[in-house]
Amino acid sequence: MGVMTAPARRQPQVSSLIIVVIATAGRPRQVEDSLALLRLQSRRPDLVVVSATASSDLPQHMDQLRARLPFTTELLFGSKGLTRQRNRALERVQALAANDVSRGGVVFFDDDFVPREDWLENAAAEFSARPGCVGLTGVLLADGANGPGYDVAQASQMIRSGEAVLRGPRARAGAVRALYGCNMALCGEVAVRVRFDEQLPLYGWLEDEDVSGQLRKLGRLFRSDRLVGVHLGAKSGRVSGRDYGYSQIANPLYLVRKGTYPVSSAAMLMARNLASNLVKAPFPEPYVDRAARLRGNLLAITDLARGRLHPCGAAELR
Repeated sequence: MGVMTAPARRQPQVSSLIIVVIATAGRPRQVEDSLALLRLQSRRPDLVVVSATASSDLPQHMDQLRARLPFTTELLFGSKGLTRQRNRALERVQALAANDVSRGGVVFFDDDFVPREDWLENAAAEFSARPGCVGLTGVLLADGANGPGYDVAQASQMIRSGEAVLRGPRARAGAVRALYGCNMALCGEVAVRVRFDEQLPLYGWLEDEDVSGQLRKLGRLFRSDRLVGVHLGAKSGRVSGRDYGYSQIANPLYLVRKGTYPVSSAAMLMARNLASNLVKAPFPEPYVDRAARLRGNLLAITDLARGRLHPCGAAELR
């Protein structure tokens, strides 16, 4: 399907732009929630680009919703795949803002990410305060991707109270090796110089690691405790367990060969995922198809032995 662009209501101001990109597929409720949450930001975006695959990905009353928003919202439609959808948004951003995007930032939010109300304001301040910073990501209070997930009300309560459920690297601030794709901001000067790898199909797993590898050649990456939010981990609209399991092996090895992901990290990640799927397949969590993931792991290992392993093999399984 070719790219179709819905007409804009107005052109944004292009001085120190803050542009938010939301790629989505099959989750109209999350799109509506995301736009409502952006409306609450203390520093509202100048432009929001929603990159979808079809009008069915969006709320039925999208035209009326856009008319009530206090910021410009652009709609893009085209082929499915997180990396493709984000690249279409980047191309549109460049066409709209020309060189002025370099004075601001491009923020990528998943459609199931809930930011604290000052996320965008603080991101702009962080870029100004950190010379050499080309990418930012936030501290997560909770990540529903690692469990049954949360709803917006639960996330909002955690943010109001400051209650942190998550422990580990994504809950700590400081210089980082990689950004987390559910909430990351790129300095405008470098956002126009990077691309998401479209060889990572469908869900695009580890696309944030690949982009981070590109960004590390251009400057420093940070996780800031001024950028707070909750990743809901919505389960609808996900790829199949088998496809995801294939990507758990294929994608890390592809990025190692490309040079954007460390060998040691890839080895640990693959071993952990394979072991987890193997051990939990007989008694899986209700929200994870462990048996299907394990089948995907084994198919990828078979393709590796045959010398034909590639991330696009996940799409070919369909």
